[in-house]
Amino acid sequence: MDPDLVYRSENLVADHGPDGRISNIRNDRFGFHHIHDFPSVGGSFAEDWRDHVKKARDRFAHAASNWVGLDRPGRRILFVRYAIPGGRFVDRAEDLAALMPTLRRAFRYAEIDAVIVNAPVPEPRLRHLRVSERPEYMVGYQGDEEAWSAAFEGAGYRSLRHGTLADGASGGHEATAPAETSPAR
Repeated sequence: MDPDLVYRSENLVADHGPDGRISNIRNDRFGFHHIHDFPSVGGSFAEDWRDHVKKARDRFAHAASNWVGLDRPGRRILFVRYAIPGGRFVDRAEDLAALMPTLRRAFRYAEIDAVIVNAPVPEPRLRHLRVSERPEYMVGYQGDEEAWSAAFEGAGYRSLRHGTLADGASGGHEATAPAETSPAR
């Protein structure tokens, strides 16, 4: 969660595709990709991406501060990861399952759990959901709220739709398991 370490210049590497354009920016030390952190042009990252490191670092610092603030007694946090059919980046259920013990140690007060959506091979240590979005929602990042809500509610989660959340934060979509439901760990 250290923004200076995550965005340290010597850890950031630009990968070039066969056309010579920047196809990926990754953190070589930690092995993750900065998919949304830097400007892109026509499906490739901008050549001046290093000029944007400070802005990306500052956004990350703000998000990290918010993240740490979630660790409160009574808070229930559900990590939702999904597989993109035919997509370039696919979340692997086994990676998320391996990360969960670390997340549970990092959050001393909040209850942490995870669900993997549309994984090609379900991970037995995680709850798995199947979301069947209507074709008109499969373009872009709009999302089919009706399909997602039905999947969460069908698995015993309570879905809080768009609006204001109980703690006053402006919310998008949040789902929590009911108290009597114990997700697989």
